[in-house]
Parts: sequence; C-alpha cells; structure tokens
Amino acid sequence: MRRDPIHAAHAARHNSRRAPLAYARMTPDELFDAVAEAHLGDPGVTEGRMFGSPCLKISGKVFACLVKGELVVKLPSARVDELALRGGAARFDPGMGTQMKEWAAVAPRAAEEWVDLSAEARDFVASLL
Repeated sequence: MRRDPIHAAHAARHNSRRAPLAYARMTPDELFDAVAEAHLGDPGVTEGRMFGSPCLKISGKVFACLVKGELVVKLPSARVDELALRGGAARFDPGMGTQMKEWAAVAPRAAEEWVDLSAEARDFVASLL
C-alpha cells in the first residue's frame, strides 16, 4: 500500500531510523507539501508566492519557499553559516549573483531536516515582527 507524502513525512519525523528512506522517495514538491502541511495549522501562517515559487508566510512575512527544488528558509546569518559549513545548505542566491546572508537553500539530500528547519525559520521570522 502506497502512503501519501504527508503521512510519509509524518512517519519520517517520528521514526528516525526510517527518516532518510521516507524522504528519499519524495520529490521536492512533495517535500514542500509536507513542510506546508506541518505549518498551515499554526496561527498566522499562510501560503503565497515568492520568486514565482510557493512559499509560507507568518503574519505576511516569508519564512520558507521552494525554489528550483530546494527549500529556502530565512534564518539568522550565523545559523546559515553553520548550515553551510556543515554542508547541509548554502547561502541562497536568487539569481542576481548576490548571496543573501539570512537565507539558506537546503538541497533535497538534506530533506529529513526540511520540516525542522522551516519551523526554526518560522520562529525566527516571528521574532522579528
């Protein structure tokens, strides 16, 4: 029996031994759907578009989006540096040759972190309001 992406993501978050396998079978769009599902019930969280791609906002401010198959999240600059040094992410470049210091692009290979990083981003953006 094939499980839908949301249930696969939920199972992955709650069973660390299966997390990489469950996420590995999901496309970036399915992964972002799981991220959205995790946050859309939160007060103030809505869907929108950024850079022509789906995004999530808290109180009208973007905290996560899907761009060219990667999860892009707004985090403190030091946290983005930490993720980049670890190899799980890179500074986001929206295509103009300038990397954004508070935005990290997380590849699908680190998909098991997408829901957690998006929650971290939601909390960071909410703290700026």
